[in-house]
Amino acid sequence: MKRLLITGGLGYIGSALLREIDPSRYKVRVLDNLSVGRVQNVLNIGYKPEIVIGDIRNKEMDVFPAMEDVDVVIHLAGLTTLPSYSPELIGKTASVNVGGTEVLLDVAEECSVSKFIYASTCNIYGYNAKKNLSEEDTPNPINPYSRTKYLAEKEVLKRKSLNPVVLRLATNYGWSPGIRWNLVINKFVMYKMMDEPLPVYGEGNNWRAYIHVRDTARAFLHALENDLEGVYNVGSVNLRVKDIIKLLEYDKITYFPERENSSYHVSFDKFYSTGFYPHISIQGGIKDLELRFGVVV
Repeated sequence: MKRLLITGGLGYIGSALLREIDPSRYKVRVLDNLSVGRVQNVLNIGYKPEIVIGDIRNKEMDVFPAMEDVDVVIHLAGLTTLPSYSPELIGKTASVNVGGTEVLLDVAEECSVSKFIYASTCNIYGYNAKKNLSEEDTPNPINPYSRTKYLAEKEVLKRKSLNPVVLRLATNYGWSPGIRWNLVINKFVMYKMMDEPLPVYGEGNNWRAYIHVRDTARAFLHALENDLEGVYNVGSVNLRVKDIIKLLEYDKITYFPERENSSYHVSFDKFYSTGFYPHISIQGGIKDLELRFGVVV
């Protein structure tokens, strides 16, 4: 039985991932600082993961105990995109996303971990007019979040003894117990169900890749269970904001000036070639959110 450490395992993706894991095959430990995740997000999942409350930057007190006897690390923890960045927030983002990752990598090497799977982001492509960007195309990170994620993934890939895998995740959407309502599709569904206008920045023409959170969970299991190494774009579909609005069949919109000129259209062919394919369509994921909304909120 393999022993897993999942950092940030009580959050949005983690609470979906823990529900996909077969407890007869894996013994699971979670390291989370509760800044976003909640223990109640992983109740009633059919088994009891070991939960360690701690910070990925705290090597001696938190990371070493959490890494004891671990075979594989799935590193989800990190600070995500913020609406604005002060110097303090920029420093904290680097401290967590880069510094915390380096601590985990150092301890993983010392503890002879056999595999390290890192949650990066397609956001590192920033702005690129080219369609079907591959893993070979040069990233263009345009905010502190994406820059720190790119720096961290480069550090991950250096640690060859850990058989590193970097999953550049598309923007997640869909239901999990730790759902984030600030993500585009989730937020738009919420506004629609509240009969409020959708906030659209710019003209809605910029591209972005999307994937349902349960398919993201399956992607991590696929990386865990197969002999993968290196970088993979992980997503389901590329959409513009105006495409999402059309799918929602909703016409209340308030337009605002463009905040950040981010646009990228990504190819997932490399990851699909390993045998993975998403199960949940964008239409199905949106409908599921709409049906759950009255119960969740």
